[in-house]
Amino acid sequence: MNCCDFLLNQICFFPEEICPCCSTTIENTPLRPKTDRENSLSFNLNMFFDLREKYIKEFKDGSPFCYKNCTLYEPYRGEYKQNNNIPFNYITISNRTYCNCNCIYCEQTHNSSREEMNKFKSYDIIPILEELQQKKLIAPNCKFVLSGGEVAEYPQKELQYIFNLSKRINGSLLLLSSGIRYSEEIADVLRTHNTFMTVSVDSGTKETYKKIKRVDAYEQTWKNLKQYIHDAKNNPNADVEIKYIVIPGVNDSLYEAKKFIEKCIKIKCKYIKAEIEHFYMKENYDKPMPENSKEVFRYFFEITKKKKINLMIEGVGRNWVISKINE
Repeated sequence: MNCCDFLLNQICFFPEEICPCCSTTIENTPLRPKTDRENSLSFNLNMFFDLREKYIKEFKDGSPFCYKNCTLYEPYRGEYKQNNNIPFNYITISNRTYCNCNCIYCEQTHNSSREEMNKFKSYDIIPILEELQQKKLIAPNCKFVLSGGEVAEYPQKELQYIFNLSKRINGSLLLLSSGIRYSEEIADVLRTHNTFMTVSVDSGTKETYKKIKRVDAYEQTWKNLKQYIHDAKNNPNADVEIKYIVIPGVNDSLYEAKKFIEKCIKIKCKYIKAEIEHFYMKENYDKPMPENSKEVFRYFFEITKKKKINLMIEGVGRNWVISKINE
């Protein structure tokens, strides 16, 4: 059956939503049941399953509304039996909003302040993960994606529970972090487990970092990155990736990009990820990409190939970026 892979294989836990795809910047994905705080998480989970079953039936009947105008759609062509018995291969945990930085592109603070978001009441993910295990809805080798908020600021008990669960089922971890706070729990899984960590720095100079992150933690972040890369050095199943979100008019200069690459090379980073800022892409989808931004992406392609660094163009705008820089 032709269906969406996210719909069948992934579940995402946000503070106010349980949904199958992870970007809150996608407005046209209708399967976003709100978590009802007057009811239990089990109630919210069952509500998600019921709604997901409805959309899967629409795919089966050949009239799916779920992926209309959806830029995340990924086709799944395997055999579908009974959806509620299919274990999840991907679980995104983003149930907490507390963060130690305040990025200008963050969707959490797009309509509110970071101070307001840091006061937002989150929920404990442990009981719901226990329920998924009891129902055998976590696949062996499941990939856990942890974001937030800030992963390193999760309660230690919760973070350790997730890490131990991943180890127990021979799963893997993708950790999305600011890198501002060094976490011994994260360092441990980088040394011992199948773990990939992404830290978004988005700059090569202290001044631009502060403008984007709105905190003064540039030197501390690079210091922590150097240590995390060292922690992962002897583990063939772990690595640390440094990310540069290109924001037209803010950090899309060759000078900034070159300084960023210099810092990455200095700490022996082997993985770099680049992405166009998502709000900019959505608002300018039908327009040419600014020449400065094109130059930055082209430079990343050239320098990473020359220095034998792995480069990934990521995000909702991946195809848009590649088409634009080739124009």
